[in-house]
Amino acid sequence: MRQDLRIIVEGMDGAGKTTLINNLKYGLDEVQFEVVRNPHDDKQDFSKWWPEVADRPKSSIVPIHDRFFFSEIVYGPVIRGSINAPDSLVTNIAYFLRHTALLIYARPHSDVLRESI
Repeated sequence: MRQDLRIIVEGMDGAGKTTLINNLKYGLDEVQFEVVRNPHDDKQDFSKWWPEVADRPKSSIVPIHDRFFFSEIVYGPVIRGSINAPDSLVTNIAYFLRHTALLIYARPHSDVLRESI
């Protein structure tokens, strides 16, 4: 049996992901959350990491992912020149997430975007 629900917060650096996660954690007293920070570095191996995520035991604690596989799609080609996952795994992840996850895209305020230009 696996976790039925997870929340994924994605967005660029400075978008307010951590602030949003903290507000979720402390604003909903009746729900227990666990923040999961997913590694996205040059050694990332989704073939090993994905089963740990997909087969997580069912629990009343809802995982909130501070970045997830979607960041690999964006940053993988920048860091390594490609996405570090076979096509079949990408398909499995996309299917799984459509049925078990709430994806929140955090976008920085327009002032933050202007400052980064």
